[in-house]
Amino acid sequence: MNNIRLLTGGLVLIVLGLAGGTGYLIYDRIQSEVTPTERATKQDIVELKQEQAETKKDVLELKDQVATNSAELTVHRRELATAKGERDILKKTQEELKKDVDSNKAAIDANEAKISDLDDAVAEHTSKIESLETEQKKLKDQLAKMGERVDNLESRVESTESRLDEKDKQIEDLKKQQADTRAELAELKRQLGLGDPEPSN
Repeated sequence: MNNIRLLTGGLVLIVLGLAGGTGYLIYDRIQSEVTPTERATKQDIVELKQEQAETKKDVLELKDQVATNSAELTVHRRELATAKGERDILKKTQEELKKDVDSNKAAIDANEAKISDLDDAVAEHTSKIESLETEQKKLKDQLAKMGERVDNLESRVESTESRLDEKDKQIEDLKKQQADTRAELAELKRQLGLGDPEPSN
């Protein structure tokens, strides 16, 4: 009888030991797999800073491209309007001169040459504007993707901040840089006609 009790007690101890060991292994596994993803590290901040720097660089490059595109469009649209205006005036003048072709032949010929040159200018500026408008559409697509990229980075910054053991000044700097980048994107959207117009004084 005593032997049975001893045997039973031994089995209970073995089962408890196995359960305890298994429990510890499960806990250790959870700690090794979950903890690294739950806690933010200095390396996370370094990676965020690198990505923020790359994003800022790309935004500045996009800003330069938008500025160049907008400036060229403005110039060619103005030149196109000027060429069309001059051509219309000359054509009206020609109509008057042709009422007396014999007396005005020299002037008519000179005007025809000017009209031909203006036709070429109109065609050139029209073609250039079409090309620039196509480029502008691509810039708008790039801007949309850049906005998604900034949104994603901002989400990662917030997630990293929430997983830090204590507040970090570098995170605050990143958040400020994010706000600056978002302001740059808003200005680019306005320039490309995608945002609210600039308030008038």
